[in-house]
Formats: sequence, C-alpha cells, structure tokens
Amino acid sequence: MIWDAVGFALLLWISRRFAKQLRTGDIFFLYLIWVPLGRFFLEFLRTDSWFFPGTPFNAAHILTALAVICGVVLLFVRHRHVPARQQAVESRNAQENAEVPAIQEIQEIAETRAEAQNNTETPIDSEGVQEIAETRAEAENSVEAPVSSEGVQEITETRVEAQKPA
Repeated sequence: MIWDAVGFALLLWISRRFAKQLRTGDIFFLYLIWVPLGRFFLEFLRTDSWFFPGTPFNAAHILTALAVICGVVLLFVRHRHVPARQQAVESRNAQENAEVPAIQEIQEIAETRAEAQNNTETPIDSEGVQEIAETRAEAENSVEAPVSSEGVQEITETRVEAQKPA
C-alpha cells in the first residue's frame, strides 16, 4: 500500500514535470514497471509460495520480471526514434494550427472591407432605381438618339452624386 502511494506520487510528478517529452501511454508503461517491481521484492517475503527447484524464484517472480522487462523495452522503443507515421501526423497538426490564424486574419480583412464598402456607399432609394431603369430602357428603345452604356453610367453616377449629403 505504501509502495502504491509512492508510485502514484512519483508517476504524478513525472507526468507533470516531463509533460512535453511524454507520449500517450508512457505513464502506463511506467506503471507497468513500478508495480511489478514492488511485487517482485514483496514475493521474497512470502513463506507460503512454491519456489522453482534450486532457485529462490517462484512464478510471481518470473511474471513480474517479464512485466518490468516489457515495460522498459516498450518505453525505450517508443522514445528511441519517432516513427514516420507519427512525424507525418505531428507535422500535419502543426500546419493546421499554423493555418488557423491566417484564416482568421483573412476573415477579419474581408469583414473590414465589407464594413468600409457599406460605410462609403450611399443607398439608392426605390425611385432612383426605377428612374435609372427607365432611362436605360429609353436609351435601348430610342432609334433617333441612341445612348451608349457610358451615357447610362453617367446618368447613374449623376443620380448617386445628387443623393449624397452635402
């Protein structure tokens, strides 16, 4: 029980102290090392267990030793090198995190431009729109004096300027 409490405190400290270096599952492998290591030594204190002939070890010793060895090997292999697949995932995550601020900046610029356009344009009332439409229709139907699209544009600009406050 004391062994487990010390192990808990140690694993908690390791998880906080080395949070950036640890990968998912590392605390489990450390637990896989810590608990069987304590059990290995406690099994020597038992008097009612069967030992293998000629050795001071029983089945619990063998199993706990295997668990400790597996935990150490797996922890070592995981930190020996970063697999190519994990590197790809980490680089993709880094790119996605880098793209988020750029997208937010683009959205902010677009919103600023939209607000600027809304503030500088003067809305045309329905009468002005109808007058422009009539002028264009008259220009298109007129045979004697055709009005070019430039003329219609001038009329439109004149109407918009007339509506601007002084």
